[in-house]
Amino acid sequence: MLVIQIICIAALIAYLALLVVVGRNMRKQEARAFLPYLLSMFIWQLSITGAVFSTNPDSAISWYQLIAWSSGWGLFYAIFVRKLLNIHKHQRFMILGYVIFSVFMIWALVGAPHLYDGIYQDPRLPYWLPEFGTGILLMGVFSYTYMGYGLYNLVINYRKSTSPLMRNRMRYLLIGIIILFLGSLVNLADALKVYPIDITANVINAILIAYAILRFQLLDISLVVRKGLFYSIPTIIIGIAYFLVIFLAVDLFHIVAGYEVFLISLVIASIIALLLQPLRDRTQLWVDRLFFREKYDTSLMLQRLSRTASSVLDIDKLARMILDEIDDTIHITKAALFLKETETDEYSIVAQRGMDINTTMREDNPIVQWLSNNSTILTRHTLDVLPQFKGLWSKERRELEEMETELFTPLIAREQLIGILVLGPKRSEESYSADDQLTLMTLANQTAMAVLNAWLYQTAIDEKERTEIILHQAFAGIMVVDQDMRITSVNPGAEHITGYTAQELLGQRFTDVFEPNLWNENSSLHKAIRAKEPVAPAEIVLAGKDASRDILLGVTPIVDGFLLNFTDITELKEVERLKSNIVANVSHELRTPLAGIKGYTELLLNEYEGEDRHLRHEFLSIINDETDRLNKFITDLLDLSRLESGQAEPHMEYLYLDKIIDESLRSLAVQTRKAGIDIHVDSPDEVPLILANRNLMTSVIKNLVSNAIKYSPSGGRVDIVVRQNGDSLVLSIADQGLGIPSEDIPYLFTKFYRAGIAQRSDIGGSGLGLALAKEAVVAHGGTISVESEMDVGTRFTVTLPIPKEELTPVDDGYTVPQTAG
Repeated sequence: MLVIQIICIAALIAYLALLVVVGRNMRKQEARAFLPYLLSMFIWQLSITGAVFSTNPDSAISWYQLIAWSSGWGLFYAIFVRKLLNIHKHQRFMILGYVIFSVFMIWALVGAPHLYDGIYQDPRLPYWLPEFGTGILLMGVFSYTYMGYGLYNLVINYRKSTSPLMRNRMRYLLIGIIILFLGSLVNLADALKVYPIDITANVINAILIAYAILRFQLLDISLVVRKGLFYSIPTIIIGIAYFLVIFLAVDLFHIVAGYEVFLISLVIASIIALLLQPLRDRTQLWVDRLFFREKYDTSLMLQRLSRTASSVLDIDKLARMILDEIDDTIHITKAALFLKETETDEYSIVAQRGMDINTTMREDNPIVQWLSNNSTILTRHTLDVLPQFKGLWSKERRELEEMETELFTPLIAREQLIGILVLGPKRSEESYSADDQLTLMTLANQTAMAVLNAWLYQTAIDEKERTEIILHQAFAGIMVVDQDMRITSVNPGAEHITGYTAQELLGQRFTDVFEPNLWNENSSLHKAIRAKEPVAPAEIVLAGKDASRDILLGVTPIVDGFLLNFTDITELKEVERLKSNIVANVSHELRTPLAGIKGYTELLLNEYEGEDRHLRHEFLSIINDETDRLNKFITDLLDLSRLESGQAEPHMEYLYLDKIIDESLRSLAVQTRKAGIDIHVDSPDEVPLILANRNLMTSVIKNLVSNAIKYSPSGGRVDIVVRQNGDSLVLSIADQGLGIPSEDIPYLFTKFYRAGIAQRSDIGGSGLGLALAKEAVVAHGGTISVESEMDVGTRFTVTLPIPKEELTPVDDGYTVPQTAG
């Protein structure tokens, strides 16, 4: 079988294999765009292969006419390049190509007339060759025009591209199309077109394109070309030599004839060159191991470090590993690795061998400046002869002497000096050779990148920890949702404010957990989604798991979602509401008695002229009562303010609680009689003494009893019970009145708070009594609590501590501590 027939079959198999491989990767648009071109080349190769195997001219011309169906290969190549490079311009030019291709398809359907002018048999070949006609020339112009257009786009985009991967991929396509073009030129020379050079070029181009679009990471084609040229030149030389040998053999022994002489010579030369290369490498390796052990060990060291250094992210461990490798390979006596500290910009020792020093190098050190500017190794000889190093301080020179430094090797990363490798003499007392210095610079480059990676990793870890601390320790609530509105991150502040745990929130859709006011079209979140920019914080009500809260919500778009930052302002809003209530209540409590005082005063001054002493006394009594009411309100307000602020310590004395109760009931006798309330006191004969402030304790009892009277129906009863319970004295005041709704009980001891039932029943009061009672009880170290049932009554319980000192009673109810003697 002829060599050309073998090549044709191999090319056809290669195209079939490429069709299968590309067909399995149809998910890539580049593969889909490449398939029509590949199919056209397959049809072209099929026609050539059929013609080569034809035994008569009619059969051969029939196969050659099949080439008309591959007329669009140049257009398809341009389409593939446009898809690969994402080109959208020149649409009219491409439409023209589709129109011309359609005309060629119609021409092929009618038998492709004038495709060839005839067929002939070359005396050198046993198969038929066509004579090109007008049709094949037009096909060539059409195909090569669009192939040139594809080449033009490749060149333009190659010059513009900054992506190393994309530039490398385009190199494959450029080299492939150059090979295809050169192979096609062979058909223009009658002496060369009998050889299957164009077939080989087309296959190589198709393989290069397939490799470029199917592989993500590509072998650098520049390296391939350089290596190819390196091996091709000696191969050609050897081939020519073998060609001359075989040519002489042909003349002398008639072994072979024709062009097969060149092909066989080339094949033999290529095989020998390939076989010699591994042998040369093995021989070089054997020589290094046997005669140049240090060079061999150095090569292994660099290989080990290149594999492992980049994966070591601990600076100290990395530094120790580098010095261990140098010590084991180059056999040094002393070594130290200095690294730059970002905080101080000084170079400090992180690892050392054979030394015991603790020193640093500043940025203004002449050695540091020289290494930064030159980026090459500084030897001790250079250090001794260059004038700029004469300015070293005596301390620095003494340290260099102690280190016995021979070499300073710079660690350069991103054009900055990040470290210095300091080496002392070898154990062999030999000087460092040029190969040693080259090895150390290679090692320094690897070390610099490894150190930089470790720094970046540590910086990332530190920043991550810092962010997590801020996130988890922030009092504000922070929540992150992704583009699908799923909650991806929650901090403890958000858990506290919403009432949900992180386990309950993570992975849930934000819209499934929270009310629509947080995510509807008017919400801050929806505004951030629309605007794709941060939205200023806005007040909103968040319906949490356990309760609703007033929050201040801001939303910021991030890379993969949205950051929700919210602050609980419930207490601030409550303070605002409380301030409003305080102003309203204070105004009311001041205005009402003042209005009464003003009115009756005007009557006395202007309108009343009679001598009715009883009526005058009634008017003055009302003015006096209103004045007392106003005075009590102001006194209560001041007492409460002082207790809350802790500005003044109340004067304490030893008192009998039952006597305070009797005094308080006497002052309330008029109110009790008017209300028709029966007050019953249950107190033991001997009541323990308490340490208390008389005025505050009187205020507590009067406020609690007064409230019990006001909320009791006429004819009702109020029970006051005093009991000792261990180290405490318990005072209980219970009524049979209206009762207090359960929703009001948590707020009873809040300033100016009035229960709803009091307001509906038109029961007067300032809202200060219970607040003052609580602060007074707390100031005595006690507690106050309340129990109530609607339409049954209310019970207030006060617990006060009993002093442990031994006391002596006196007649007026006061006591003093018993003194010795």
